[in-house]
Amino acid sequence: MQGRTGVERRLTNILSIDVVGYSRLMERDEAATLAALKSHWLELINPFAASFGGNRV
Repeated sequence: MQGRTGVERRLTNILSIDVVGYSRLMERDEAATLAALKSHWLELINPFAASFGGNRV
């Protein structure tokens, strides 16, 4: 969107997620925790954000 000044403006939202037990899970099995987190992100978070016109930057 361009304003009267010719400056491009975009609406931005930031999503913050708290993973319960993240430190404990990482201590137990870092690789599996990261794989699960990535899987959840791709399967749940990205489609949810896309449904509102969002994207991951």
